[in-house]
Parts: sequence; structure tokens; C-alpha cells
Amino acid sequence: MRLQGKVALISGAARGMGAAEARLFAAEGACVMLGDVLAAEGQAVADSITADGGQAAFTPLDVVSEADWAQAVARAEERYGRLDILVNNAGVSAAGGPIEQTAAADWQRVMDINAKGVFLGTRAAIPALRRAGGGSIVNISSQ
Repeated sequence: MRLQGKVALISGAARGMGAAEARLFAAEGACVMLGDVLAAEGQAVADSITADGGQAAFTPLDVVSEADWAQAVARAEERYGRLDILVNNAGVSAAGGPIEQTAAADWQRVMDINAKGVFLGTRAAIPALRRAGGGSIVNISSQ
């Protein structure tokens, strides 16, 4: 098991790629803290991982909230004793259509979640990764 003894925090882990990453990390031996704004779905994924013999917990996480990031990192450390891996997975896409029809507010939402969220998560996790003696930050993107 390649991730045995490691602790990972994964944003956007309630569905799609994030849920698949959480299941894979747990299958490889990691303790996984799943973060997402979709609480019921995120808790269901954590429960599923636990039912399959893995170690997982859910924490509410809005990636544009500095307070949520601080709380998610703290919960990972409190529950599992350390943080070794951050996966910045949460992301959204614009409503679609030509750029001249895209509202500035829609564009700003994409930038906040996809760019600012990665910045805030990375900034929040680095001290914990240092306390653990190092670690990895994985930034995910898809379209």
C-alpha cells in the first residue's frame, strides 16, 4: 500500500474525481479527510470508505473561505495526527457559451474557486506539511 500511514486532505471530495481520489487514497492505505460544500454527499463518501475498511472523515469546506481551510487542516491533524498530502481538487467551470455572453459574476466565481481556492488551500496546508516533516501538494484540473 503506497500511502500507508499518510494523511490526505482532498477538496471537492463529495463526488466525481474527488470522491474517486478519496477512495483510491484510502485503498492505498491513507487516512483521508474529505472536504466539500456538499455535506450529505461528502459524508456518504466518507461512510462508504469506512464501510469498506478504510479510514475517512468528512469536514465542511468552502474553498474560498480562509476559516474553512484552517478548520479542515486542523481537523485532519486532530483526527489523524498529521497532514502529509493536500489535493486541491475542487473546481467549477463557467456556465458555457461564448465569452461575450458570460457574466462577470460567473467568471469571478470560477476564478475564486479554481484559483483562489488553490491558493488558500496551499497556504493553509503548508505549515501542517512542515510539521509533518514534508509532504505533497497535488493540484487537479479537468475540462
